[in-house]
Amino acid sequence: MALLVGIDAAFNAAMLAGAGQEHTIAHLEQHMENFGALGQSRAQHIMAAFIALRKNAAGVD
Repeated sequence: MALLVGIDAAFNAAMLAGAGQEHTIAHLEQHMENFGALGQSRAQHIMAAFIALRKNAAGVD
């Protein structure tokens, strides 16, 4: 849960700083892949769920 809260705070900070949603989501997807490569399946799953929620909220495919 702490991971999700931290990711959400970082995402909101990036959006407030002017980062585009598509670019920021692509960056999160990169982190998700890194978690998978490191064998962190739980963190990868949490990140995937967070990305899906953000894409849905932003209307990004």
